[in-house]
Amino acid sequence: MSDILHMLNYQVLMANNGQDALKLFEKHMSTIALVLSDLVMPLMDGRNLFHHLKKQQADVKMIMMTGYPYTEKDQDLMRQGIAAWLLKPFKVEQVAKTIHQILAYRK
Repeated sequence: MSDILHMLNYQVLMANNGQDALKLFEKHMSTIALVLSDLVMPLMDGRNLFHHLKKQQADVKMIMMTGYPYTEKDQDLMRQGIAAWLLKPFKVEQVAKTIHQILAYRK
């Protein structure tokens, strides 16, 4: 994913797990326009990361990525404010379009 984002000319900050992502977000919150997270990660999954980020910044924009089927729990996350859901494997065009749509309507 970072290769795709670099190819699309986005600046990328990377974390190895949900806990590291939360620390990175806290450090760079003012410059982060969008968070992309895998649903399944070590130490803190994407759901928990999203809830922690919402406490830090209520209007955080987040795309959740997963290779697992979409469930009722996932629909609940969308209602809580996940900006988009990307199912793996995804194409570069799909990633580009999704990011563009979210950032175009950013407050």
